[in-house]
Amino acid sequence: MNSSTWKEIKSESQWRSLEAQVHGFHDGFIKRLTWDNPDFVDKKNMDLHFEGAPEVRVLIQMQNPEFCQVELLFSDVAKCLISARADATPQCQFDKGQVVAKFLQIENVEAKAFSYRVPNGNESESA
Repeated sequence: MNSSTWKEIKSESQWRSLEAQVHGFHDGFIKRLTWDNPDFVDKKNMDLHFEGAPEVRVLIQMQNPEFCQVELLFSDVAKCLISARADATPQCQFDKGQVVAKFLQIENVEAKAFSYRVPNGNESESA
């Protein structure tokens, strides 16, 4: 599992496969979480433009002998709940074109698409 290519997860079995590869996110933590909202304010006339739903990227580091990090991408996000001290049991449900997941400090994320990748070389990022 050493690739920088995004792999979409569309089913419970694909989720279970990823979860097995990352050992259930055991001894993992969220290193970086990025919320990218496509909406913007036009600085010339100060108009607010609504351009669609945000995406959330999550970089997870783990004490794992096979690889030490994995990046998750949730597209078309409707909801994302984060708790600094939570340690949610990994779960993922697929229903009617929507995915609902929870893991580590992510208590709930609802999105239309979910992908993952392992950064090339799987180098561990320090600060």
